[in-house]
Amino acid sequence: MDGFMRTLVKLCTGDSGDSHLVDILQMIETFQDLLSHKDALSVRKVFKDFHHSRVLVDLLLDMKLTGSNRQKLAAAVVNTLTIFVACGTRHKYHFLEAVGFEKLFTNLEALGEPSQALLEALFSLSTESSPRSSEVSIRNAQVMCAIIRWLPSISSWDLQAWTVDQILKICHSNIHSNVSCFQAHLSSVILSVLENEKMLGGKTVGCLLKLLGNLGSHSMTLKELKQLILLLRPDTENMQFPYTLSLMYTLSSMAKKEGWLEASHFFHFQELQDGITIHGIRKWPGIGFVFHGWLRLDKLHHKPDISLKRPLRRFQLYSFLNSYGAGFEAFFTEDQCLVVATSTKKDYHAACVIDQPLNDGAWHCIDICHSPARRPFTQSCVTVYIDGRQKLTAQLKFPSLSESFTYCRLGTGGQRTSLLGHHANNNGESVTDSTSMSIGGAALNHLTSFIDKERLMSVASNVTLPRSIQNVFRVEHDPAVQVCSVGLQDSNWGLPVSLHGQIGSVCLFHDVLLLSQIKCLYLQGPNSTDIFNVEKYPEIGDLANSLIFRFDAKAYSAGRCVDLSPYRLFDGHVTGTHVSTAAVKDLLKPLGGFPALYPLLENAGKMLRSQQPDFCGLSPQNEGKDTEDLSEEWVVLSSRTHAVEWRVHQNQVASFLLLVLHMIQGHPQNQDELLEKSGIPIIGALMQKIPSSLVDVNLLMATQLLVEGAASCEKSAELLRSIYQYILFDFAIWSKGTFPVRIGHIQYLSTIIKDDWKYFRKHYGTQYFLDTIQAFYSNCTLLTTEDVKTIRMSLFGLMKFYLSRSVNFQEISALLGFLITVKEEEMVGEVLETLQALVESPHAKDQLFLLLYEPSCGELLYGILLNQDFSSVLKTKVLRLISSLLKSDKVYEKFKSRLRLHDIGISSLTTLLTPQQFSPEMVSYLLDQTLMTETAESFQGALSFLSFIRNMEVGVKFNAIKKFLCIIQEKSSCLTTVANQIGWQECLLGLLIKQPISGVTDPLSSCDLIDLSSDVEQKESQQDIGISETEKATRTESPSVKRRLSLRRLSQHSSSSLRSLEESLSSLPKTPQFLLQLKDHIFDFEIPHLLDRPRSNSQISSTDDVSTIVGDEKLDDDIQDSSSTSIDFHDKASSIEQNIVLDGEQVESDVPTNLHDALCTAVCEAVFLVMWRGFQASGKESWIERGEVFACINMLALSNHLYQSHLDIKRYILELTLESCLGDLQETGQASATHTENAMELMKIVYDFVVLENVKDDRRLSVKLLEDVLSLLDVLLVFEDYAGEEGWLEMAEMGLGIILVCASCENLELCAIATAKLHALVQTRPHASLNETCYLLTTVDRVLTRSVEGDQEHYSFLIPVVRALLDKVIGSLQGSQYLQGLPDTVAGPAFFEDFQHYILSQEWRLFINK
Repeated sequence: MDGFMRTLVKLCTGDSGDSHLVDILQMIETFQDLLSHKDALSVRKVFKDFHHSRVLVDLLLDMKLTGSNRQKLAAAVVNTLTIFVACGTRHKYHFLEAVGFEKLFTNLEALGEPSQALLEALFSLSTESSPRSSEVSIRNAQVMCAIIRWLPSISSWDLQAWTVDQILKICHSNIHSNVSCFQAHLSSVILSVLENEKMLGGKTVGCLLKLLGNLGSHSMTLKELKQLILLLRPDTENMQFPYTLSLMYTLSSMAKKEGWLEASHFFHFQELQDGITIHGIRKWPGIGFVFHGWLRLDKLHHKPDISLKRPLRRFQLYSFLNSYGAGFEAFFTEDQCLVVATSTKKDYHAACVIDQPLNDGAWHCIDICHSPARRPFTQSCVTVYIDGRQKLTAQLKFPSLSESFTYCRLGTGGQRTSLLGHHANNNGESVTDSTSMSIGGAALNHLTSFIDKERLMSVASNVTLPRSIQNVFRVEHDPAVQVCSVGLQDSNWGLPVSLHGQIGSVCLFHDVLLLSQIKCLYLQGPNSTDIFNVEKYPEIGDLANSLIFRFDAKAYSAGRCVDLSPYRLFDGHVTGTHVSTAAVKDLLKPLGGFPALYPLLENAGKMLRSQQPDFCGLSPQNEGKDTEDLSEEWVVLSSRTHAVEWRVHQNQVASFLLLVLHMIQGHPQNQDELLEKSGIPIIGALMQKIPSSLVDVNLLMATQLLVEGAASCEKSAELLRSIYQYILFDFAIWSKGTFPVRIGHIQYLSTIIKDDWKYFRKHYGTQYFLDTIQAFYSNCTLLTTEDVKTIRMSLFGLMKFYLSRSVNFQEISALLGFLITVKEEEMVGEVLETLQALVESPHAKDQLFLLLYEPSCGELLYGILLNQDFSSVLKTKVLRLISSLLKSDKVYEKFKSRLRLHDIGISSLTTLLTPQQFSPEMVSYLLDQTLMTETAESFQGALSFLSFIRNMEVGVKFNAIKKFLCIIQEKSSCLTTVANQIGWQECLLGLLIKQPISGVTDPLSSCDLIDLSSDVEQKESQQDIGISETEKATRTESPSVKRRLSLRRLSQHSSSSLRSLEESLSSLPKTPQFLLQLKDHIFDFEIPHLLDRPRSNSQISSTDDVSTIVGDEKLDDDIQDSSSTSIDFHDKASSIEQNIVLDGEQVESDVPTNLHDALCTAVCEAVFLVMWRGFQASGKESWIERGEVFACINMLALSNHLYQSHLDIKRYILELTLESCLGDLQETGQASATHTENAMELMKIVYDFVVLENVKDDRRLSVKLLEDVLSLLDVLLVFEDYAGEEGWLEMAEMGLGIILVCASCENLELCAIATAKLHALVQTRPHASLNETCYLLTTVDRVLTRSVEGDQEHYSFLIPVVRALLDKVIGSLQGSQYLQGLPDTVAGPAFFEDFQHYILSQEWRLFINK
């Protein structure tokens, strides 16, 4: 051997070494074969004694080879050393003492960049096995450390990537490799290499980070964690580590490890003799046997193969046997299924848990309970629990506990101290199991012939019989239990070997445990140190007294495992590897706590140094498709897959949040650390400073994961409270994001709010969201208007959700305060829409309406109407909301008076507004809510509002009067209430105003017609006490301006009417207190010009007779031009637009004529109903009020253009009145005093209008008017012979006057009707007075004279009347003396022709004048 080695050295160090390369490699290969031979003990001894390992290592420096030959020789040398080291522990120790890995790699590095073959040889050295071996584990972790340090020296990035990939595969192979790596501090080496990231390829860095994450998830030291944190610190140029995101993902994955089911300290048993040995247990104190332990099994890469004749193995968990080999055992099969066994002196009973093999590489809690038979003729049983759940129950033989247990082992498969399968008798002779079969067949058959087999079978089911008797009587065991003779268990179950796994803690009890106690032991996990604390765990606190021993890997020192039971009698001797790990989350507090991590968040947004182009990240390759499918949409995913988490970690802030989450999960100490040092508030403050580009979907997903994770922590309530306050509900953070992020954030808020809305409403209720809207979404320039509106509506939706569940005064006050203080119209409208939806909801709470009706709540909505900056659309929403509140039946009507403004009157509101601020919808809503009730206050407000809209568009006025007309038609009882209101005539007739005449002041426009309240009426009624009857009569008779029914009577009463009106208006209240409060406390715009406006005390501007006023020619022309045409009210079909002449200018009307007519018709019908039906009495006072209507029409026509001529309006009202009066008379069947008096007064008004009206216009006449007058006269029998009654005589005179006017008009139809009636009256009244006849003749003469010169048809209608009159008066007036040339009245047609000439003669004119 020595000569062989010298020859090898000579060839390598010679000058012609390259030429002998083949021989050198062949010699080394031969040397390897010698070392690996099974009988090479002498060769190995020579190799060790002569320090050939040192010679081979030194040869690496002394050889004269060049180029790649040097690498080939180095690979061969390393392979030779691998074979030598793998020969045994003594050979490895010799190599380490003689050479060491440090010297080996020093010489290898001197050879330059390694080849792939050399690296493969080094990997074999690290595992002490062939690279192609299926079962590899790291035996020499120092080699791996050296290879990783060598990476920056490898120039080829492909070779770097291949090297790291091989390292990753080896380290991931099994737990043993991981243990070796973190015991060699491989993580520290990786971090040191990453500091030179510029010399590493991207794929290399990715594999190193994966390797670092794998090792760190098992264990990490404080130094390594500090080294990792320092690597994330920015450099001098304020640039971050290029792989910061990936490194933070790696750190987060380390901290993510669930420590509850991971033992931090454990024994690692791999070799045959590895395990825990306990000295014998002399006396068993209890009646049961219970084993409790935490363990993890290594994954086996092969299964037993009979064809290879490989013996079966059973991996021992524990063995407690006495000197006879009887006792308890538990082991795992090749399939890693748990088997529980007991042995007696003769039999070996075993039960297998086949439904749950423990081959998943995870920690499991094993509880095995042996309980003896409780009663005679019952079986003992065994129950197996895995992770707190029962997996097996079987009737298993319970061995005797009277003998001492001399063989007590845990996890080891060493040789037993006594032989199994036989025992010594009292004489020292060996007695095998075969002696138990000594009962012969003949004797046994003879015995059984005297026994009833059926009865014996019934007993045999409860009694354990010898196997021979069992076979005879076929007694069957539990099918889950397998029985064999002692000594055959190795052939049935395999040879006992070490556990090949890890054991954390072990307990052995001498009493049986309950299921609840076993579950409690499992729930405490493998790292609990005070599991028998009575205060914390009262269910298992008394189990400490049942302990035989208790071992924990934490209580280990120098091969001795201390017994932690109260008695401390059985310390264990440990053979194997003791492993102590430290999780990343356990190292956080020694590092400085969470403040050590804050720089990671503070540096977010800083630039990263450039990465290598081939860096592929750490995303799982098998989930690449899922990663590609992740879109930029804002929908928050709940999946915790690796692909999703890697996607979230692409945001540095999101990665930090997940790191914090993983640090606190399952770690109460870190949770306390985070809470006590204001960790979450600091994190929230730092997040407010992050750039807007980092507020993305990933951050939102990380926040969701943080909330979900905190909910499962021990300090969940405190953690969630802080996370909600400083992160999730902090809109200063989320208002930096894009629209999808913001709306997704609000969507997630709605999700969690619905889960616990009472808590969130208390802390983040309506006021909070209103403040958020005002602070962040009132004037947002980063988003479009539509996006901002969508976000606001989402927040209002959350408020709506709160209020739909329950409502309180604070929330209503917050909403109303927001409405009043906010000036943005769009936001105010959104609040109104929210309230409207709540009010109209079928599930609306009664409390909502009650609170809105509280003082200074609902009525504040009227204040929005006074803001001139708001549009009519918004104000319509306000009125719609108020209408919905008033329509509600959840509040009594008496509590709605404040919202109806009954205490101040609707005029107090309209006084502060102008008609231009009202839209048709506003008018409709306000009038509807005013007319919801039939009270006097409601009609006061309605009339006031109708007066207010008099100058608005015709469509608005038509809709308003139509609503009003429908109300008074449906509810006739309201007419009296309306008629009792002061100035109702002006309020209704004012709707007919089209526009004022230029230069003329409206005598009615400068006064407030309606401004009364219930308080005013009460005050006036109190003041009436003590006033004289005359003054009371004056006030009662003339509450407004008194106009006489004829133009002659109007002048003498106008002065007293003016004084009465001044007295009435002087008692009106000043500016309402409610409006003053609005001015002082709500609005910031000035309204003194509205509130302090002087009120007019005059209703008319002149007390002169209207006849003298209208006598003026110019003013008469203006009245004539108030309408260009006279349109019949009954003709509504016309839709032609007309041109109206106003002050000499041509103005085109924008409204069709039929709408004007419809307005006039509706107004007249409303006025008629109030005028005729509203006054039930027929006295003078009632008719004065009715006469006010016509006086008011005249006053409006003086200074305004009306939609129709004032003559048409008055004529139509009179037509309706005559028709109604006639109907009343016909219904009664006989003329009552009331109807008769009404008819007489009405005839006076018609007479004044037709006869005495100082306007020569035929529009005041109509066929219907004449027919109704004639019908009324006929019904009352006015033209009968009642000469003694002055009233009927006056009516007859007025009737004749009306007929004469109609007969003299140019309308031939009217003339025909009038002359026919007049001719009949002349002929049917023989006793008519001479004066009457002469008056008729004189009047008809004037018409005849005019018609002779013009219209012959008119003459033909009148000539019969003249003939009748002449026949009647010719004798009384001595016609034969004065009218000598009069044609013969009997002449027939000749008289018609002759009288035309005679009427112009001097004789006839003198007769008529006399």
